[in-house]
Amino acid sequence: KEISTEEEQTKFLQRYEKVIPDVRVPTLVEAFQSLQASRCYFIYPVYLSLFCHLFRNNRKGIRYLTSPENLMEQTFRLGETKALQRVSEHVRVNSEIVTNIICEKIFDFSLRCLHLGEQRIDPETYKEFCNFCFTEISEKVPYTSVMSCLMTAKKSQYDPNEVSFEWFHKTFAEYLGSKSLTKKILRSRKD
Repeated sequence: KEISTEEEQTKFLQRYEKVIPDVRVPTLVEAFQSLQASRCYFIYPVYLSLFCHLFRNNRKGIRYLTSPENLMEQTFRLGETKALQRVSEHVRVNSEIVTNIICEKIFDFSLRCLHLGEQRIDPETYKEFCNFCFTEISEKVPYTSVMSCLMTAKKSQYDPNEVSFEWFHKTFAEYLGSKSLTKKILRSRKD
């Protein structure tokens, strides 16, 4: 359902603030109102939720929110920064390169799952992902921890050692998949 009026958007943000209180100044609502013309892009609950997530974790990033694409990019950048922090705890040399390889593989798996109509990366696909990353970077990295920066980890109710991953929202999966597709197109043009 669309949240198309300023009043509905404000109510959504106020409900969010009640559930997840924040003592920052400006408040979430004030920060949202400062976006002025860009607020028209936030008619879907997922976009407003991502805005709230960015506000809590990267307040500087909200000033770049001028379109839905910017929102997805800022959400990705936040996840990428968290992933780099987690990789850096285990990989001392070239941690940025390792993080880029992992993120690109997440893009590829997003595109693949979208193509297959799957809403999540199952445990078998996750193992394949880990094997590929290990082969590519030759480093042991806590892939579950890194992957959970861009996706939601779900433990199996039957086997607590088994993990699957879901995207925050299909829109975000599509954004990540489009990054993979764009890179493939650009590489093919170079060849």
